[in-house]
Amino acid sequence: MDLNGKVVWITGASSGIGRELARQLSVRGAKLILTARREAALEETRAACANSDVHKILAIDLSKYHDAALWAEAAINKFGHVDMLINNAGVSQRGKVYTTGIEVDEALMTINYFSPVALSKALMPHFMERESGYYVAISSVAGKLGAPRRTTYSATKHAIIGFFDSFRNEMFPYGVGVSVICPGYVKTPIASNALNEKNEAANEVDPDIESGMSVTEAVRRMIRGIEKETPEILVATGMPWLGYHLRRLMPNTFHRMMPKLAPTSKAK
Repeated sequence: MDLNGKVVWITGASSGIGRELARQLSVRGAKLILTARREAALEETRAACANSDVHKILAIDLSKYHDAALWAEAAINKFGHVDMLINNAGVSQRGKVYTTGIEVDEALMTINYFSPVALSKALMPHFMERESGYYVAISSVAGKLGAPRRTTYSATKHAIIGFFDSFRNEMFPYGVGVSVICPGYVKTPIASNALNEKNEAANEVDPDIESGMSVTEAVRRMIRGIEKETPEILVATGMPWLGYHLRRLMPNTFHRMMPKLAPTSKAK
């Protein structure tokens, strides 16, 4: 896939992977629609992009996903069409199941699952009419295996993989493609912004993430996979890479090992 001139709509574009996707895609000549809640942060992202005056901002609150049809219409009107939607927005979790309120589960499902599904459905008629288009969904290695203290986060990412794998098959006759990306540890603010048991920002420092892959390198690998139209793109090294493949090749061995690697303290 040649990304030059493509209109790419990126959610979660205010920081981290989303901002770096915008920066690297702009260098490849893509025209961007940048979405997140904070307009000021989106302006910073746009300023970091090549050809910054070309790109458009669409500030929305993705938790209000029942408005997805209105957002899709607004995005299409920015350039007259959309070629690609990158569902990147998401929030992580830090907390044990026993002490986590159901409102945290609802918040995570809203942002990580319902909003990208609603947005993707809202853009379907446009892609189907044009018989062209591409969806990218940012899942996680946690969407392929169970991650302790990230139980609902892991569930949302499993759900994303299940939905978009099925969606890919339905959209194939219309010439519409789908890539699902599974990052491992990437050095972004995801841990500090994660929700804790009280539905508040965890403000944690995660050593695995702090020592993880640079966001520049992670996004470089993501875009390479998108250009090849790879259905599932693994962006991981070390233990996440090993866990991904062990879960796939030797699932029972993997499941016997995981409890021994997980935190051992009991819920209180």
